[in-house]
Amino acid sequence: MVEYVSISALLLGLTLLIAKMGEDLAKRIGIPSFIGAIIAGIILGPAVLNIVNPEELVYIKLFIMLGIDFLLFIAGAEELSEALSKKPGKKTIAFSILMILLPLIVTAIFVDTLTGNTPLAIAIGIIMGIVSVGPMIKTLIEIGELKTSTGVKLVTIGLLAETLGIIAFNAVGGSSWEMARAVVVTTVFLVFLYYIGKRLFPTILHAVERASWAGEASFAVIIALILTTGYLAEILGFNAAVVSLILGVFASSYLRERPDHMEKLKAFTYGFFEPLFFAGIGLYMSKISMSSLIIAGALVALLMFTKIIVVKLYDRSIELRYAFLILSKGGIDAALLASILDSKKLGEMPPEIYTAAVITIIALAVMSAIPFRGASRVEMGKNASFWGQPVKNLSYLPIYVDVEDTLKKASSLLSEYPSIVIVKDGEPVGYLTQSDLLYIDPELASKLRIAVLEPFKPVPIVTENESIYRAMIKLYETESNVIAVVDKNGKIKGALYARQILEALSRQKLVSE
Repeated sequence: MVEYVSISALLLGLTLLIAKMGEDLAKRIGIPSFIGAIIAGIILGPAVLNIVNPEELVYIKLFIMLGIDFLLFIAGAEELSEALSKKPGKKTIAFSILMILLPLIVTAIFVDTLTGNTPLAIAIGIIMGIVSVGPMIKTLIEIGELKTSTGVKLVTIGLLAETLGIIAFNAVGGSSWEMARAVVVTTVFLVFLYYIGKRLFPTILHAVERASWAGEASFAVIIALILTTGYLAEILGFNAAVVSLILGVFASSYLRERPDHMEKLKAFTYGFFEPLFFAGIGLYMSKISMSSLIIAGALVALLMFTKIIVVKLYDRSIELRYAFLILSKGGIDAALLASILDSKKLGEMPPEIYTAAVITIIALAVMSAIPFRGASRVEMGKNASFWGQPVKNLSYLPIYVDVEDTLKKASSLLSEYPSIVIVKDGEPVGYLTQSDLLYIDPELASKLRIAVLEPFKPVPIVTENESIYRAMIKLYETESNVIAVVDKNGKIKGALYARQILEALSRQKLVSE
């Protein structure tokens, strides 16, 4: 038993390391990072080297499946919450339905012809019809198009299609009557839970904060609920991944009040669960055969045609390259595909079909990103030369504190700045925000050292010779408002805030070195 656990830990660490290396490589060549993690899983798994077999290693399978729940919880807190807060027009609703329905129909017919399993074919059709809004939004931000008319239209129709797909996916399985009834029940249930849970859930978490003397009690409750509600959902006949998504919607307002909790969840998920999850998708693939490639090619052609046709019918003014963003994959769709592997009501998925589905997701993700590869540097503004300037040309501030400084000093700085960088031995180790000091007794603040707040939130770091563009991307990727500027030896030079970059951009006047 001990040897088995040790081997599992070794292979888990190996999978995580290779997956992160794959993500980094994918990002460097200009394709979505999750593709690198999937390819890492393909290489490590039965399809190529057969070093890691998820069917034989229960512990690895557990972490991979938990990744689905945590990824969808965050998606619910960010993406689905935003979709449910908007009131789209009738035309947008109609084309969002068409966006999920048309790809669903053509994909389901094709897959049903190959497998003879109608519920499974419908589930795969829904997955392929869903638009992964997270990767789409990331691309739109990088090219400076998120707030434009085109960006808003694509995100709105994508969010609605994603929401409709989630409702439909939970209803798949059983007879036609049972599925139709499940759609109605799921819709009503979701609406009811949204309005009740969105108010009740934050109230419970606030009550836990007030009643508990233990640190991070509310954060522990969130983690516990993510881990346990999946089991309860299966008992009630709901897909566990979908329930995690709903839970994220419930927690969205609370997490906006507690950005530190969201940062910890993201670090926990994106640093550990996400790479393991996407690597897991690759681990479950069988050897890539010619037939699986042909099936994937047919799916890509069907989906590309149907989705882009819907976008152009919705608004002919949307350029073709922007229409390709509607093919975005690598979010909720991938999580739902992985959840089918353990689904009892959909039957067993043929390895050939699963492999083809994964290849399709990878191909569509690449196709949505390729038109904008390398374009972000040029299109972030009219003056691309600004973004190419080194960070040292900006007037960053010597605003930071040492771990041995008092909390009173940190509090004094936080009254003027939204966050401050923390250093240890001259090197940045994290940052503090005002919310970190909310529960500190003012009388103790002058006695306690900043070190008592460890572990700190990780701070993004940029060298003074890196470009302003690179600094801005790091700020975006970490969702921080401050970045530590260091010299070539990693020693702190100062702190740079996002607003300073934006102010410099508006002035278009850089301070000389």
